[in-house]
Amino acid sequence: MRYAFLIAWREFAESAKTKGFWLGLLLFPVIITVSIQLPILLEKKGTPTRHFVLVDGTGELNAVLTDAFERAHNRRVLGALRDYAGQNLRSSTNQPTLLREFANTSDESVDTFGARGGQVWFLERLVPDLRSNAPAFKPPSPRFRRVPVPDGVVSGGSADATAQGLRPWLL
Repeated sequence: MRYAFLIAWREFAESAKTKGFWLGLLLFPVIITVSIQLPILLEKKGTPTRHFVLVDGTGELNAVLTDAFERAHNRRVLGALRDYAGQNLRSSTNQPTLLREFANTSDESVDTFGARGGQVWFLERLVPDLRSNAPAFKPPSPRFRRVPVPDGVVSGGSADATAQGLRPWLL
């Protein structure tokens, strides 16, 4: 058994003398950190605003889509406001009741947040608890933005005619 250990130690010592061994050993934590942080960064910064046109012959989808997109945007704004407050509060031990009330982003919290006035209302209540040198809040950009139907596209006609009219604007 002793000879096996000596052989293994000699092989390890030979490997440890190479640059590749040390490079791999030092790069492993960097690769793990980047693989964890990169998706988080791309989720926050890498998602562009999607522009869409709603062509609905029935008229039923407008309210449903508007509410869904508004709720999703309010959820992102509420999360960003909580992060902003966490970084800029005067005292990290004394959390305002406003932050405790909106501690999660459940549908009920998001609906309450929107009904009370959203970002403007939240910031008005939060300002007394912020540091005096806190930077201005930058809300996240909306992920979806509705644009009007282009001129010359008949939205009340058949689906094929509407698709042909929209073809020049599609990627």
